Amino acid sequence: MTGSMTSRPGSTGGTDAVVTTVAGVGTGGSDEDRDGRAVRTQLRRPTGIAVDAARKIVYIADAGNHRVRRIQHGVITTVAGTGEAGSGGDGGAAVAARLASPTGVAVDDNGILYIADRDNHRVRRVDHTGHITTVAGTGEPGPGGDGGAAVAARLASPTGVAVDDNGILYIADRDNHRVRRVDHTGHITTVAGGGAAVRDRLVEPTAIAVDRAGVVYVAEYGADRVSRIEPGGTVTTIAGRGVDDDRAGSRLCGPCGVAVGGDGDVYIADTGGHRVRKLAAGVLRTVAGTGLPGRGELGGRAVTTPFDSPRGVAVDEFGNVFVADTGSHRIRKITLVDRVATVGGDGQRPAPGSIFPRPLTVRITREGRPVIAVPVTFTITGDTTSGARFSESTPTRWVARTNLAGEAAAELTAGPTPGTVRIEAAVGIRVAAFTAAVESPRAAASPAR
Repeated sequence: MTGSMTSRPGSTGGTDAVVTTVAGVGTGGSDEDRDGRAVRTQLRRPTGIAVDAARKIVYIADAGNHRVRRIQHGVITTVAGTGEAGSGGDGGAAVAARLASPTGVAVDDNGILYIADRDNHRVRRVDHTGHITTVAGTGEPGPGGDGGAAVAARLASPTGVAVDDNGILYIADRDNHRVRRVDHTGHITTVAGGGAAVRDRLVEPTAIAVDRAGVVYVAEYGADRVSRIEPGGTVTTIAGRGVDDDRAGSRLCGPCGVAVGGDGDVYIADTGGHRVRKLAAGVLRTVAGTGLPGRGELGGRAVTTPFDSPRGVAVDEFGNVFVADTGSHRIRKITLVDRVATVGGDGQRPAPGSIFPRPLTVRITREGRPVIAVPVTFTITGDTTSGARFSESTPTRWVARTNLAGEAAAELTAGPTPGTVRIEAAVGIRVAAFTAAVESPRAAASPAR
């Protein structure tokens, strides 16, 4: 496997990215039946993630809790698994079936969910009625079965699944060092791995993705690389060990997640590097993470927010990147931002002690579209002589999230004495500024001459 790549660590290609938490509280655990707001619900070592763009659903392989969960409109529910490790339950309700460390999830265009049930050595399917069946694997680890029914073939710790636009299922059969394919008739074949030639070998393929052209991308945990498999079977390395670039920024460390966006860019969960990387036009960049493990409690600018062993990655139709940040027991969302613009509240001249008549308002956009639910930090900066404040408890700093129009606002109270005030609204490194002049009542009321 050979290839070439240019590396530019730390660059996000002309846009800035911010991180928010969409599920998890930062400590591992199980909330049992306390399904509700995703950001208040405990997860335990989430590893896989998939986005159903048409239905605005995010699926999570909550491996440590032996469940698969879904987030829709900020609410989390369990769709498969009881919370107890085990096997069985086929033909019945998925929520009553037992899973064993599910590590990968995928959803097809019809909303059918596929689960890599790793420690059961199976791939399971959840239909529209919520019933679960096995589509590949016997439950006994091992190789073999190509050319026959997938349910009679053996798998060995399958950790990743993907479905292409034609409904063909692909499996990262990790401990067999193969990528397997299940067609519409339910028959299984090997797509790559297990060959005699070095270029045909895969080393612990852990995650898998398929683009619109049918090209398969594989994260090889044991080889510190991501490989590309053409429809004709040709295998090349596109990132990590084996590319023609020896610089430190080109290296990967045990990647466990891979996803491909609608524009063809490839996103990699660089697990041992504690980063999320992006490969576009042969250039590898860090999109999020510092390279050191951490919880990143407050979120913020993506490249300065620590991640902890991220293992799953998915991309929605807007280019938002969802990450299963395994070590922090969270699901994080990376949003790219092009512009922060003031849309109201600039240039006001309030009287001392009064509330500003118009809230300070900014609009956040990416490629002309509003960016929703990202935090905007309003900060009073510079030479503030008036004593203006946002609130008694947080006088100089206020955080607000953008609404469906991409707008965030802050209410400001003028200080007790006349003076000037400058306020900055920041998202990542993008900043919009406001100015105000707190005037005495007499000066504010004086007619213009």
